[in-house]
Amino acid sequence: ASPLIAATLRTRVRERNPTPRVPPARVIVVNEGVCPSSSPASELPFYTLDTRGLEGLPRWADQVSSFKYQHVQKHTSSMARKSNHSAAFLRTRIVTRAVRCGPLLSLLEAHAIERVGALMIDTEGLDCQIV
Repeated sequence: ASPLIAATLRTRVRERNPTPRVPPARVIVVNEGVCPSSSPASELPFYTLDTRGLEGLPRWADQVSSFKYQHVQKHTSSMARKSNHSAAFLRTRIVTRAVRCGPLLSLLEAHAIERVGALMIDTEGLDCQIV
């Protein structure tokens, strides 16, 4: 659901081809949220840290994102300890965007994906409800 991470994945697939036996054109990066199969498709708030123009942050700072505000907020404290920015300032840089979400089967159908060779989902602890 993070546009930056999705763009990075697309670039890595194209340039580095991490799966040599599968042509990059057959790898699909879907930048959407997956919700439990009992939930209807919807848009949910997604939180991430706007790191543009900020120097001295840990290199993983732009990867902190979640459907849970508290998860992103928690990481601002550890980022503050490793940078010259206060946690309070970093919390002002948490941004919200609406992310389309749907049950896994619905997302596969929407993207005309009939066969899955490998699947990677960050479920934030909801593995059993999603798969």
